[in-house]
Amino acid sequence: MKNVAVLFVTIKEQFLPVYLGDTIVLTCSEGGNVKWYFNNTVVPDQTQQNYIFTIKSTSAQGQYVCEGRGSKSDAYNLKIEDSFPPEILVTQSGHSVVYKDDSVLLALYVDDCLNWTCYVYKKQRFYHVKIKDYPKTGPLEFWTSSVEKTSEPYIYWCKKKNTNMRSSTVVLAVTDRWIQLVPNPALPELGKQLELECIVRGAPNIINVIFYKDGKALLTAQNNVKYLIENMSKTDEGNYECEATYTFQASSSNSEFTVKSEPQKVIGIGKQLCECCSVNVCLHVLYYLQYQSEVWIHQTACRIT
Repeated sequence: MKNVAVLFVTIKEQFLPVYLGDTIVLTCSEGGNVKWYFNNTVVPDQTQQNYIFTIKSTSAQGQYVCEGRGSKSDAYNLKIEDSFPPEILVTQSGHSVVYKDDSVLLALYVDDCLNWTCYVYKKQRFYHVKIKDYPKTGPLEFWTSSVEKTSEPYIYWCKKKNTNMRSSTVVLAVTDRWIQLVPNPALPELGKQLELECIVRGAPNIINVIFYKDGKALLTAQNNVKYLIENMSKTDEGNYECEATYTFQASSSNSEFTVKSEPQKVIGIGKQLCECCSVNVCLHVLYYLQYQSEVWIHQTACRIT
């Protein structure tokens, strides 16, 4: 009789409990290509051993099953807290889209820093973050390691020792292109102004910039690195890119380069996280960021004072 592998779905204990806005990783014990199910329905375009997704609502609560080599796992029942994480980890310096080999500064807004441990998911593995100097009072700040270009994001979060209290997750996507498309403000709020900025590394002399929405060029001034949406609506949502033609000022060759940014999907949010949290200090705001066809929630920070 042929032995059939017993499959199972797991989640790292450090991710628990799971809150709204978290980006988490479910792992199937079967390697290679697998099929994922949520409440008995196939999850489209998910064939990797690690299933990475963002909790946008409690509707993501339910049973998750993986299938490989003709065998299905037992169902993993994912429970989601109907609230945001009690503590906040934010990007203090840098952007959520990071150029390869760069680092960003993260900050955890707690007072008892010595009682916290931070983690990172990268290259399909989990690691403790090594923090050399813990401050006596918060925030707890630390630099990420230099990032590498991978198909999966880097996920950072922190957890209080010997408790279930944990922070929000920070998700970093890595690019090897010299151009980034950055939304400003970070929250593309419906009915408000949104500015998209095309950032080129290396302080070049920019000759021309073209912004694209869903593959179609948008009308802008020839060398304007910003595209303004006065009153964002649902029709403004979509995949945005920017393409820049430039020369380097320090170069004597005057060679022109034309590079396009990674595709980024911007989705408008109806109201700010602070309104949902009923808090009186908002350090950052919530927005949806799609990078290379995957939706991530860039973390936010609301803190009660």
